[in-house]
Amino acid sequence: MNYEAPMPKIAEAVKQIIKEQSPIHVYYVGKQIAPLLCNFKVTNKVMNMLDSIISVYSKTYGWKKTGDYLWDVSNKSVLPKKPADDNFIRDIECIAPEELCEAMRFIIGKSFGIDKPGLFKAVTREYGFLRCTAVMEKQLELGYKLLLSTKKAKCIDGKHSLI
Repeated sequence: MNYEAPMPKIAEAVKQIIKEQSPIHVYYVGKQIAPLLCNFKVTNKVMNMLDSIISVYSKTYGWKKTGDYLWDVSNKSVLPKKPADDNFIRDIECIAPEELCEAMRFIIGKSFGIDKPGLFKAVTREYGFLRCTAVMEKQLELGYKLLLSTKKAKCIDGKHSLI
């Protein structure tokens, strides 16, 4: 027998997901709540339920949606989340630019004069990717621009260092 969890129970699950994984792409939240709606994959039904939950519970639980990402507003810092194993590697398009920015900042801090291609390669390796595609590079570029615009790092003669 199929049983769908009621909306408040699903909202509690979403609350826990956001608390533990913020910032998180809405697709990955949908993927995690799909079984609660008797689905094995993210469908329109799942995304519609998630949209409803976000609109009803965001203020109560302290979430905000920025673009395609859900944030726990009580968490002021962004920590890069390296995959625990190779079985769950997120698509790089689903990693928030703010998280990529922090990953780049961490790598620059551990490096001596790393250049931009080397930085992008190091970030993609840390997230479990074997190579950097054009699509990946586009997302990494968003994180890179954020890194420089927030003055967390500087680039002099093609080499990066922390400020």
